[in-house]
Amino acid sequence: GLSRLPLEDRTEWLDLRGANYQGRDQRKELMMNSNKEPYFVKFIKSAKTSEFFLQALESIKEFQSHEYLQILENEAALKIQENDKSLYICDQFSGTVFNHLQKLGCRIVGPQVVIYCMQNQRCVPRADYPVYNMTMADVTASCTNLPKETREEVHKYVQMMGGRIYRDLNMSVTHLIAGEVGSKKYLVAANLKKPIILPSWVKTLWDKSQNSMIRYTDINMGDFLCPLFHGCTVCVTGLSSLDRKEVQRLTIENGGQYSGQLKMNECTHLIVQDAKGPKYECARRWNVHCVSIQWFFDSIEKGFCQDESMYTVEPGSKQESAPSTSTPTNEASKLDSRTLSDVSHISNINFSGVNETGCSSVVNSKLDLPFDDLINLDISSLQAPEDLLDGCRIYLSGFSGRKLDKMRRLINAGGGVRFNQLNEDVTHIIAGDCDDELKQFLKKASQRLTPHSASFP
Repeated sequence: GLSRLPLEDRTEWLDLRGANYQGRDQRKELMMNSNKEPYFVKFIKSAKTSEFFLQALESIKEFQSHEYLQILENEAALKIQENDKSLYICDQFSGTVFNHLQKLGCRIVGPQVVIYCMQNQRCVPRADYPVYNMTMADVTASCTNLPKETREEVHKYVQMMGGRIYRDLNMSVTHLIAGEVGSKKYLVAANLKKPIILPSWVKTLWDKSQNSMIRYTDINMGDFLCPLFHGCTVCVTGLSSLDRKEVQRLTIENGGQYSGQLKMNECTHLIVQDAKGPKYECARRWNVHCVSIQWFFDSIEKGFCQDESMYTVEPGSKQESAPSTSTPTNEASKLDSRTLSDVSHISNINFSGVNETGCSSVVNSKLDLPFDDLINLDISSLQAPEDLLDGCRIYLSGFSGRKLDKMRRLINAGGGVRFNQLNEDVTHIIAGDCDDELKQFLKKASQRLTPHSASFP
């Protein structure tokens, strides 16, 4: 117990563990501080006295001199005007009396702390904050990737359960509490094989320790381990349909999210087969991690999210295909054989009227799809592969209301990238009505490579 504490803390702990074996004079000396002033233990009675409170009181009565033991009613406790360096045992860690003593800076512990220390011959912690129980005694935690409010809550609960918090990760830290993967703390802790736990572990321990004396080892920590893709939203480009489905399945199984469409401020990782294409270009501009498929499978094999900087795909590099999967060959053939003709309900789309010049080509396409048919189109029934529109950077013009919403969903379902503004990155324009902005853009683009355009009748 005491020998494992940092040196500066050793003189600030009240040693109850050996008091049963002390003589009366020695016990009296134990209740003195370094200035030889009496050291009082004061129990604060509440309206509802718990069994823990009564048990702790009886335990201390066995060896504590009555002249240094006090039992105070709420009214007497509220009359205390300064921190008298006594040890206060409070049954309730809320309410007027508790708040009053805490504001004065008094040393407060819960009855479970006294019982635990007596039973295990441990020292009662002396801290600048109240300690409710010893559920997390011997735990030293650090946090990463947590919102400020969540981090402060974790700090409070860990300390109230007898644990310690270090803001920096060092060798003394036993557990890392992570809101998501990927930080420097996360990578160091993972390589040191320290447990990386979700914040819900701390809250669960706190809830369970309210009515029973438990230790952090009494619940299955494996239920609260941070999944290796927790906080990651993965998108892919250039992979086969089979590999896409495998990445999607494994991402979700390991706590991440999968998106067929590359979305700004949402997607965190783009798995790249070749360092080219619209998704890759957008991902680089949006500071999305562009990584090889090896990053994904190495993360799964090693059990934690790998450092993306070791797998970055740069322009001009080509990646090897993904490792083979256990998916049956006939299933792979079925997936790869899908084509545009598999898309139900829109087989009546016709493309016609191709104009070509020496340096540009404009595809003017007519979508013979009445408005009502578009509105009534059931996207969930489509059998198209999710990479149907991979590589397409699409701008919608002249759509509004339900029609615009349906077009957005169609593009998302096909894995295309939708642009809100016209620019040189756009590869396809779908026009409900050709407005002035679109006409001006197409006029300026006539001197350059012009995007494909399609319009509704």
